[in-house]
Amino acid sequence: LLLAAAAAARAVHGREAGAPAWHASFWGLSAAILTMLVVVELTQPTVFLGHWLQERAGAVAPFGVTNVDAVLLIMLLLTVALLLARRALVLLGHPRALALFALTGALAVGSQALDSFWPVSDWEFVAEESLKALAEPFLIVAYLVALRGVLDRAEPGDPVP
Repeated sequence: LLLAAAAAARAVHGREAGAPAWHASFWGLSAAILTMLVVVELTQPTVFLGHWLQERAGAVAPFGVTNVDAVLLIMLLLTVALLLARRALVLLGHPRALALFALTGALAVGSQALDSFWPVSDWEFVAEESLKALAEPFLIVAYLVALRGVLDRAEPGDPVP
């Protein structure tokens, strides 16, 4: 699902008139970050590093966080949010997409909060994964709504990259 969202973000970037370089664009950077998050999800580097820091260096999670890998993941996600926030003014031109991104963010924060602050249990796992599973379709739809808006604004005869 994250790769589908990345593809939709890339499509918005490629079709937006006068789009800057991918790294200067909310849409292009979103595509790259979402792809990177797929790699993180598949390889779990925060889990491995967190366990290593706890076992080898004696690191302890602060502020009621359940484990060190949750702290690392929170830091990664905050960094992603800050990187995108600098370019997010473009979303004001896509109010429906912005509302969907806000809903996605609320679901994702809820998922991460459960994972970070509640002890692992069957209930916590199901609730956390359910919130994550609900967030991803809204994320894809947000990018598709933005893509529709960009395509609707295109002038007839504009080349489609």
